[in-house]
Amino acid sequence: MLVIVATAAPHFSLAPTNAAHAVPSPGKVAIPTVGAADDRHANSPHSAPYTPVPDVSGTPTWTNLTATAGAPPPRISGGLVYDGEDGYTILFGGEYLNLTTFHYTYYNDTWEFSGGRWTNITPTHSPSPRFGFGIAFDPLEGEVLLFGGDAGSGAVLNDTWEFSGGSWSNLSIGHAPIPRFWPSMAFDSATNNVVLFGGLSRSSSDLNDTWTFSSGAWSQAAPITHPQSRHGAGLMDDPQSTDVVLFGGLGTEYYNTTWTWSGTDWANVTTSSTASSLTYPDGRVGPGGAFDTALNEEVMYGGFPSAYYPYGTWVFSNLTWTLYNNLPGTPPSGTVWDQFTYDAADSWIVYEVPSTGATFVFNETSGGRTGLTVLPSASPLSGVVPLTVSLSATVSGGTAPYNVTWTLGNGSSLYVANTSATYSTPGTYNLTLTVHDAASGLYSVNWTVRAEAPTLHADASAVPSVVTVGQSVSFDSTFTGGWPPITFSWGFGDGGHATTQNTTHAYASAATFDVSYEISASIGGSVYINFTEQVVTTLPELTLQASVTPLSGLAPLTVTASSTPSGGEPPYAYQWTWGDGSGAVTNENATHTFSVPGTYLVHLNVSDSAGSVALKAWTITVMAPLSVVIAASTQTPSVGESVTFDSVPAGGSAPYTYLWSFGDGHSATTRNATHAYGTAGVFVVNLTVTDSAQRSATASLRVTVSASAPATSGQSGSFSTTDWLALIVILIVIAVLIAVVWSRRRKKPPT
Repeated sequence: MLVIVATAAPHFSLAPTNAAHAVPSPGKVAIPTVGAADDRHANSPHSAPYTPVPDVSGTPTWTNLTATAGAPPPRISGGLVYDGEDGYTILFGGEYLNLTTFHYTYYNDTWEFSGGRWTNITPTHSPSPRFGFGIAFDPLEGEVLLFGGDAGSGAVLNDTWEFSGGSWSNLSIGHAPIPRFWPSMAFDSATNNVVLFGGLSRSSSDLNDTWTFSSGAWSQAAPITHPQSRHGAGLMDDPQSTDVVLFGGLGTEYYNTTWTWSGTDWANVTTSSTASSLTYPDGRVGPGGAFDTALNEEVMYGGFPSAYYPYGTWVFSNLTWTLYNNLPGTPPSGTVWDQFTYDAADSWIVYEVPSTGATFVFNETSGGRTGLTVLPSASPLSGVVPLTVSLSATVSGGTAPYNVTWTLGNGSSLYVANTSATYSTPGTYNLTLTVHDAASGLYSVNWTVRAEAPTLHADASAVPSVVTVGQSVSFDSTFTGGWPPITFSWGFGDGGHATTQNTTHAYASAATFDVSYEISASIGGSVYINFTEQVVTTLPELTLQASVTPLSGLAPLTVTASSTPSGGEPPYAYQWTWGDGSGAVTNENATHTFSVPGTYLVHLNVSDSAGSVALKAWTITVMAPLSVVIAASTQTPSVGESVTFDSVPAGGSAPYTYLWSFGDGHSATTRNATHAYGTAGVFVVNLTVTDSAQRSATASLRVTVSASAPATSGQSGSFSTTDWLALIVILIVIAVLIAVVWSRRRKKPPT
């Protein structure tokens, strides 16, 4: 058995999502942001892959192809159906709930699944976004039929669309079933018409009516017996028994009954014994069901709640259900909601998992393909040259060795499975992969590669734009992009022309001429540019308007200089000089910063090509920042002692105003001030100086006031009268004491 698994960068990056669904209706699935639709395969041919001969001796197996197939964004209640006319499976629409923002998205994209890979083929004209619609392939008409669905916000539909050849068409049928969503719909091969049963009405009431579609018209059937009202039942055509089989659904309960449609009436083929047996499918809504035409069996998987066998794959044949539980590679359990179909081209059942967007295939024979199977991919398929396309394929099965050939469509071929191709020349190329095995197994698939030239962009100018008669004008152009050869065409408005990229031209008369310029690339488009050229007999006088702002301010001061010359003979030359020794600036407009305080003379000199000169000048005053210094005659006065406070302001712009605050509730508004404190304590003296521009500066000092004059140490001075009197008294007392002591010492002792 040969299996080729092709790998390429997927169109979209899928984030993990929550696989569980709390309720069956409506089901919601989280999905990442989706890029723009790619309709490159809308009408491209498809080479059918090699179809193997079934090997009925094998074990049924599920295979996860997500890594190699790429995948559409996850969604629930989309429609997955095999288009037998076009030879591939399509997926349309569905809904998604972002589990972070709780925002619903409703899709109307169309995807093709062929050869094990997904391609977005959304055409421009499509049904409106919706979910829960009926969808089936009508082989008699050769088209996929779509009916109704829910467009969100309570908008339930009953329009009918057909898909054929990569295009959707609205059939605009007047007589149709009432609006509904989650109906059951399948093709009845016995009667060659499409059958539709039940669903939910606009008021969310379950229905049990039966309709058929044939030859472009809907007809309501009148069966004597019919299933109970329900929605989300599985419906599958069974050509072997010539009946359409209906299972499950949700109405007043989760049903596990099996019904068959004979073309005129419904029959319940469920017996009481089978319905209660655990070997019989339990009640569920939204199971995936498809008829495997290779083995003549219906296959069913999933649905909600699938309580007994959530990972069970059921096969229905000869009115008997058979369970295959936990088969190899079984997908995660979850609601299916019709994203399930049999792909006759590849002989497998395709299941698009709602919760993750993963793609699984089910093969009932050997768990794989017995012949040559290829799952190739090429990406990207369009872009600007040089366009590099990644080509990747993994080969297995069949009979080794294998011969892999990539035919690029540009005369080159590559002979390895995993490689890349670079397209350097714009064009449309037919890329083909061909794989042979040793047993003559053959696989071939095609892609269309569009290598695009970069878009042409261009600009053009005329210098000068005003000239005198006979004066030359330079016409110049620049461009990017485009693909050679590049052609140029100038029309000067006076009958003159040129075909070079850049040119000159002189006018013989005075007037205003309309100039046209066209540049064209062989691939990449054309650009048209129009402007005027004024020719005069005498040029107007050169005049100049200019400004420099601001004209004064504190350092560092940044000024903005601008100029607008007119008249004279362009182009103009500019020279700004700043008066601070820095270099001149030759731009039309400029800025300059003065870092040092001072007065500067700024000059602007503008000259034209004829030698005329215009001058402007400005005086710029740059001031130092405002500051102030204060001092006190003493910072340790006693109570009642006068203190003189002096200030020295600098910078800013005079005149200044002053505000003293002495810290004891008193103030003054002179430059220098005198103040005496009435109490002892520590006081903070503040001076705020404000200049004429209302800029302020503040200085502070601390004054400590004592209750009495402080004692001096190491100083001499004159005595006051009080001091002398005190000294005399002290001396008299000392003299008296000395006399007393002396007299006592001279007395003789008594005899």
